[in-house]
Amino acid sequence: GARVITFFPSTVKEVDRCIREEFEVVEYRDIGASLLETERLGYQSVHYVVKLTQQRAGLVEYRRFADLKAEIQVRTVLQHAWAEIEHDIRYKSPKAIPRDIGRRFMALAGLLEIADREFEAIQEADRLLRESARELVKQGKLELVEITADALQAFLDDKLGSDARMSDFSYEWTASL
Repeated sequence: GARVITFFPSTVKEVDRCIREEFEVVEYRDIGASLLETERLGYQSVHYVVKLTQQRAGLVEYRRFADLKAEIQVRTVLQHAWAEIEHDIRYKSPKAIPRDIGRRFMALAGLLEIADREFEAIQEADRLLRESARELVKQGKLELVEITADALQAFLDDKLGSDARMSDFSYEWTASL
């Protein structure tokens, strides 16, 4: 088996696409979607049982794996942290955990779900701001552009051409001045 841990929920979807392209999916379970249907919070992960496609299993180097199945679990780093800590307390504890602790776990699961969404929203907002700044630089509307390393690089590339000798650090340091 394997576990794939991503930073963002959208990357979980990208990994899904890759898994479906590279393997035959024998079984699929989106545990987070199951919880959503029942309006509950908790463990979120996408689980696959996969095997090699016929085409790949037919290759000499893969024939010995043709009949094997593997499990792949995919989740975000926040979902993974929650699952690991919750597993250690809930399943390794000699006694059932008190209701209050269980409730706190569920509240934390909700907070982590919100944090996952917010990190992804921040990433998207950053991407849009960078695109907008580059476009404003091209249009010469420099008064509307915040001086960031990315905007500085876009400006200098536009005026002087790309210079592979400059490092990201150089742009960041210069922008900070």
